[in-house]
Amino acid sequence: MVERKIEVEKKKILEEMAYAWDRQVGESRLAYQLFCIYRDLGRTRSYDRVVEISSRSPNTVSKYASSFQWKARAAAYDDYMNHKMRVKLEEEVIQARIRQQALGADMQELAMAGINKIMESENPEELRPLDIARLAEVGVRIENLAIGQPSEIVREESKGEVKHTVEVLDKDLVAEVGRILAEKKSQEDESSEH
Repeated sequence: MVERKIEVEKKKILEEMAYAWDRQVGESRLAYQLFCIYRDLGRTRSYDRVVEISSRSPNTVSKYASSFQWKARAAAYDDYMNHKMRVKLEEEVIQARIRQQALGADMQELAMAGINKIMESENPEELRPLDIARLAEVGVRIENLAIGQPSEIVREESKGEVKHTVEVLDKDLVAEVGRILAEKKSQEDESSEH
C-alpha cells in the first residue's frame, strides 16, 4: 500500500517536471517517436506528413495524436522555441547597441583628439576641422542610436498632425567618416615608418 502511494506521488512529480513536448507518462517509445516527427515538422506539420515519413498507418498516427494531445504539445513547444529565439534576439540587440555606443564614443574621442592637436599645433595636417566636425557629428549620432535616441527627427505634417519620427544615419556621412578614418590610419602608418 505504501509503495503504491510512493509510486503515485513519484509519477505526479515527474509529470509536473516534464515539458509538454517531452515523453509523457504512459507514452510508448513509438508513440513518442511519432510525436517528435510531428513536433519537428514545424509549419508543414500534419498527421499525413507523419504517416508519409514514418510509414505508419493513418489510424496509428491518429490514435497516438489524439491520446497524447499532439496539437497542444506541439503548440507549447513552438511557444517555448519562439521565447528562446526572442531572448536570443534581444541579447543580440543589446550587444549591438553596446558596440554602437562604444563606436560612437570612440569617434567622439578621436574628434576631441583632433581638436586638441589642432589647438596645440600651428600646422595641423592630419585632420582638417571639417573632418573633426564630421567625426564628432557621426559619433554623437551613432551613440544616440545605440542608446535608443533618434539620430535625426524628421517630421511630416498633415492637418497639423505629426505623421512619424524616423531614425536616420546618412550613408554618405558614414562613407565620409570611413574615408577620414582610413586617411588617419594611413597617416599613422606612414608616421610609424619614419
